[in-house]
Amino acid sequence: MIGMDDILEKEKELIKQRYEKRDFLRTEQHSRYSPISPCNYISACEKYALLAQTLGLIFKDDFRSKKYLDIGCGNGGNLTILNSMGVEPNCLYGNDIMPNRIEEAKKRLPTLAHLDCNNFLEIPYQENFFDCIFLYTVLSSILDLDFQKALIQKAKSLLKPGGVIIIYDFIYNNPANPDVRRIDIGFLKKTFIPLSYSIKKATIIPPIARKFNKFPIILRLMSLFSFLKSHRFIYLQK
Repeated sequence: MIGMDDILEKEKELIKQRYEKRDFLRTEQHSRYSPISPCNYISACEKYALLAQTLGLIFKDDFRSKKYLDIGCGNGGNLTILNSMGVEPNCLYGNDIMPNRIEEAKKRLPTLAHLDCNNFLEIPYQENFFDCIFLYTVLSSILDLDFQKALIQKAKSLLKPGGVIIIYDFIYNNPANPDVRRIDIGFLKKTFIPLSYSIKKATIIPPIARKFNKFPIILRLMSLFSFLKSHRFIYLQK
């Protein structure tokens, strides 16, 4: 009989395979994901603005002294942004299941000591330790609902009272990519009870945005319309 531990271990290996495939595609299609591509740059600016707005709303000027954990931190993009906003390196923690991504993050943030490569469910920190936890396109890469629920419960346990979990993830399924699945709002609300929440839409649907990549002004106008957005930016407060 297959137990829960076996199911979670199998899903962990599948997550690694999905990330390896994604890393390969990003290498093969570098120009599509380039940070200097206008559609990608505008998308990044929108996310950072929403992040700054959220931190200001929740933590006010004290945000620099809070402890942050980025689950699925990749090459350290979110941590780099926080560091540039004045958050001290000793307040920044990153976790990723992929060793190559952690190595990239270490090169990008050599003063950051808290970078761990392990299963999300094995994050080695005590309960009520973090003020803010990031889950950026992590839940959509976990196709097993039990694994999703276990990760959410783990994140909730690590969060201090008054702290926030920030989620950025897909509104829609991608028919060209079976390795991701949209995040159902009803599922999130039910799983994150009793946390309060706020939901906003972000990111112009990428295939549409790329068609207007040579016209940044049009992209900026498009970013004003929520029906053109492909992701949700959600914060949940404990």
